[in-house]
Amino acid sequence: MRGSTVVALCGGWLLAGAAVAESIPAVGSALREESIRFVHVEGNVGGASGGHSALRLDEIVFHYQHDGDVFRLVREPWTTFQLEYGGFQNRPLHVARVPVEARAFDRVQDHLTSLHLTQVRRLRERHSAQRDRKLLEVLSGRATGVPVTAAGLLDPARAGDPHAEELRTRVEAGLEGALKARLVRTEQELREATHALWLSPSASGPRRVRDALALREALQALVHGFGLADDALVDAKQVGVELSALTVAERLALANFAERLAERAPRLLESPRPDRGVALLRLQARWLAVQRSLAVGRWVALDPYADRPTVIPAAESRLRKHEFAALAEQGRMLLEEQRRRILIGVPEAAGFSLLEDLLGRTAEAARGARGEAIRDARERLLPSRSRQIEISPTPADRRPDQALAMTQEHERAISDDLQQRYGYDLLTRNCSTELQRALVGAFGGPEAESDSLGGTLAPSQGLGFIPWRYFRQVVAHYPVAELERLPSHRERLLEGLYARPGRWQTYLREAGVLTSSVYTPRDQDGSFLFFTNDARWLRPIYGAVNLLAGLGDASLGALAAPFDRGRRLLRGTRGALFSLPELAFGNVRKGSYDLSTLPSLVEGNNPARERNRGF
Repeated sequence: MRGSTVVALCGGWLLAGAAVAESIPAVGSALREESIRFVHVEGNVGGASGGHSALRLDEIVFHYQHDGDVFRLVREPWTTFQLEYGGFQNRPLHVARVPVEARAFDRVQDHLTSLHLTQVRRLRERHSAQRDRKLLEVLSGRATGVPVTAAGLLDPARAGDPHAEELRTRVEAGLEGALKARLVRTEQELREATHALWLSPSASGPRRVRDALALREALQALVHGFGLADDALVDAKQVGVELSALTVAERLALANFAERLAERAPRLLESPRPDRGVALLRLQARWLAVQRSLAVGRWVALDPYADRPTVIPAAESRLRKHEFAALAEQGRMLLEEQRRRILIGVPEAAGFSLLEDLLGRTAEAARGARGEAIRDARERLLPSRSRQIEISPTPADRRPDQALAMTQEHERAISDDLQQRYGYDLLTRNCSTELQRALVGAFGGPEAESDSLGGTLAPSQGLGFIPWRYFRQVVAHYPVAELERLPSHRERLLEGLYARPGRWQTYLREAGVLTSSVYTPRDQDGSFLFFTNDARWLRPIYGAVNLLAGLGDASLGALAAPFDRGRRLLRGTRGALFSLPELAFGNVRKGSYDLSTLPSLVEGNNPARERNRGF
């Protein structure tokens, strides 16, 4: 989806500081009335041409999205969903509200949340199994280097860093026993865990080795005073983002946060948590980042991006410089705002992590504004860059071959289970069928669902795999109390223009792509000359003109392909393709927006709505 890249890069931004209110049951809450809202998103060009389905519960939306080899159940705030689909993707939303009792509402909410968490847990299990396999391949001599999470934030070549040595002194003062003795014990635990992989292989064995390896690296970093790696920090000034200097209150807050980190480190070492090595590596890096901020007098933070993030290539960034410039400015303003809110007193770790996330995304947007390749991530970011740690293979007669075979089988089993549970199929497993299947599953079957919701519907029933058809079935089979249509971003802008004198002049201007004052042509939308979503009776005529425009641009693009890498050819072909439905009074293409229009998207908190009541 075109807008997902933008929203992903915004990630923790527009809604990063906003907490979603969770309902708190009160006495008699089972008698309260709630509503389940079925959401249909109209189609647009590209992968969104078939429309989309979602379920809104209070201020949270559940919907399915294709993500690699998995059809993922996404749980996100309603405002994020509106911004992506109604804003950037410029797609009208249709909402059908079904009143239900609190018990039924809670049952649906709990079931969908459980499905979401189960899927997340299963994906993490596969990732863990992959890491276990890589470790065992190294120990078996089939590969070299074990990646240790967060170890890449520190550099062994910078041993003896003064601030790192200060932290070591603080940690030793809070511990019973020297750090070097703990390092020796950890080395012994690592050898024992490695030996156990051969002696008595188990599913948890590789994880024990990885945890011991991370703890050893964290202790070595403390003992030898490793400094920050060259690329571990993000400094907005280096990419042209000017942040205000640290205030006296912010400097005091950072000093307090550093003090809390120093106090927490000994407790972390003493804790029984198996992943304390990774946590300690991240803690040391944050301590050093805070000291750097205090030294230079401006906010710098750890790079929050993972080792192999999705990358938006430079060729695409150069085409979207204005969009990324707008994004960088929005990020700068939000970062300044969040700094004032978080860097007071003794900052909490969660708030500090949010600032790392925001600074990282803002810096990437600034690089995009300069036409550079940038990193992209939809999920919340946490500094975790790994470093390859060399570890010697075990002796030939003690290779963990059995453990490796077990782990490979375990990884295959998880992958097969993920494909079986969450595989995508256009007709039988898509955003509509899986949403309805989850809804029925919340009540254990169609009869119980009908008793609780006043209706039921079988997944894929009567072409229900098509999103717009599914929405019509919802209206027909459930006791819908209210229908509302949320206009797309362009429609909202046009409403404001039509309220002024000269309605026909406005229509003539805004119907044309090249003369519109509320839309800028984008390659992603294809070549076209007229909007047809609001011109039903003229649609075939406009569609014919659009088809000719697309074919003409594609023809010129074929000649220009050696020079623009097929950019114009693709734009023209896409334009011609999505003009075909318009010849038969259909419409898919609606245009789309980017972050250069973000202010108007954000200010429109109360979109106009068309309501039909009494359903």
